[in-house]
Amino acid sequence: MKLTEKAMLVRQQISNWTNTKFDEKATNEVLAANNAQTESGRFNKVLLPKEALSEINKIVSAARAHHYEKTLPWEDWGARLLPAAQYFDYVNEQRNFKQDFEAAAARFCADYPQYVNAARQTLAGLFNDNDYPDEYDVRHKFSYDFTFLPLPEQADFRVNLGEDEEERVKNDIESHVQTMLKRVTTDLWTRAYKVVDHMQQRLAETDKPFHGTLVSNIQELVDLLPSLNIMDDPELDRICHEMKDELCRYEPQALRDDPELRKQTAAKAASILED
Repeated sequence: MKLTEKAMLVRQQISNWTNTKFDEKATNEVLAANNAQTESGRFNKVLLPKEALSEINKIVSAARAHHYEKTLPWEDWGARLLPAAQYFDYVNEQRNFKQDFEAAAARFCADYPQYVNAARQTLAGLFNDNDYPDEYDVRHKFSYDFTFLPLPEQADFRVNLGEDEEERVKNDIESHVQTMLKRVTTDLWTRAYKVVDHMQQRLAETDKPFHGTLVSNIQELVDLLPSLNIMDDPELDRICHEMKDELCRYEPQALRDDPELRKQTAAKAASILED
């Protein structure tokens, strides 16, 4: 398999203004009033009302969840593996998130002076003008981008280091790629295990209610897994089909209404877990 033809790296970068600020003066006052040592605590004040950034924070949370759902782990520094089969869905959704983010940030910046005035009343003696950037600077604290990078390939290493050293570097590249691919495989199996384990536990507790997402979460994952399975792992493909055939066969309400059906599905989930 030529991995560079089946996937790429993508890095999502979102910058958001932090709505908290360490207050050294208030911290010292609290510590002194309680005869506490310096390392006992810190006082962080909330600069603006919670609702001021709630829309932006909601978009950021959804955008990051989508990024992690559609990609696979690769580097600790942020780049993740994006299968080519997911490229268009990923880009379209991320563009929508970016557009929503920028619109929400623009609305926040337009209302920023009013939020600061409200904070002046709320914080009272804790309010400090120096905690608040001016309107121009605050706009530049919001940014949203996603960039694509090629996967490393040892055959493309062309730096002239001498034959022995070049071979060593190429071997290091190949070893690193193989290590990352193990992380990819582990991530996919872990995703599958978690949703099946959750279903098995919930259905086995026959006196406990459960949400409809118990089934829909598995259905969504089995729809997604084939495009993420860039290693063409036949065992993962087999388990995926079992999950779809055995665990997504019945609607949630059918499992609620029929105790025997619920018991059978819980047993099938346990069997898949064991497998």
